[in-house]
Amino acid sequence: MRKIDIIHKPVLLKPVLEKLIINNNLNYFLDCTLGEGGHSEAILKSNPNVRVVGIDRDIEIIKIANERLKDYSDRFISFKSNFIDIDRETFLKLFHSKKWNIKSSTPEDNTIKDNAIFDVILIDLGISTFHYKASGRGFSIFECERLDMRLDNSDISAFDVVNSYSYEDLVKIFFQYGEEKFSREIAKRIVKEREKKVINYTNDLASIVKDSIPVKFHKKNIHPATKVFQAIRIEVNHELDNIKKGIDSALKLLKPNGKIGVITFHSLEDRIVKEYFNYLAKECICPPKFPKCVCDKKAIMKDISKPISPDYKEIEDNPPARSSKLRIGVKV
Repeated sequence: MRKIDIIHKPVLLKPVLEKLIINNNLNYFLDCTLGEGGHSEAILKSNPNVRVVGIDRDIEIIKIANERLKDYSDRFISFKSNFIDIDRETFLKLFHSKKWNIKSSTPEDNTIKDNAIFDVILIDLGISTFHYKASGRGFSIFECERLDMRLDNSDISAFDVVNSYSYEDLVKIFFQYGEEKFSREIAKRIVKEREKKVINYTNDLASIVKDSIPVKFHKKNIHPATKVFQAIRIEVNHELDNIKKGIDSALKLLKPNGKIGVITFHSLEDRIVKEYFNYLAKECICPPKFPKCVCDKKAIMKDISKPISPDYKEIEDNPPARSSKLRIGVKV
């Protein structure tokens, strides 16, 4: 792991504070993807009464966030977890360790009789500056690092994907997770090259991908291997599979009328969030021809926002924010 002076800038911070955070009603905030602590820091600064819990899959980045937020130790606590695995009992133990009183959603009762703990929950699906610039795990196309890309102790690494996946599986993940139209050509070249020698490093993979794509299709300011690196990272960390599971886990912990926000960075993520939010907001999913509802589905969310994108100034100040979108929903 390398030391860096770059501090990760949280994306869509202004709309998070203005649209997601309601200072007067905010007692407990859950940052499901703590990262380097940018969103949590802003929320702690904005409200002297809020208590924040931050979780992340990566213990190294949690250490960075803890150092950044050390002045808020009375109102902030963090722990290592994948956001799909969060549950009420874990948070009750954490709150007890901090001697935090849990405020119920009903004023006449200061005990929680259901799962509702948090007033606002945020899930930021982006990858941190730390991972690209300092983790040494092969996230960046522009660094010479061993292929890894794991955010935690995942059962597979980028090395495994590149060196052991079949041609057919490589084509599938490059096309599905990277929307790469030259998936077949790239997979074919990878299989051919790994017959000669093991593909160990990011720069080797980047060169293979670049050489597989005709020069006329190389885009200015975007490396030709960008989509392939994205696809491999998604495969290694099960990122798309985790989105619905994570939203479900978060909603169980969200108080009625509490808000949940999800920040996405590419169309695959955003499509899943959009469709799942809309599904959760439906009262009935029976076919239109049915004379009456037999599914007994109840709406779990309401007031789904339109996607919020960064303004020109934010994109100029923080280019990685250019593709980000924030969607917000309210728990019924």
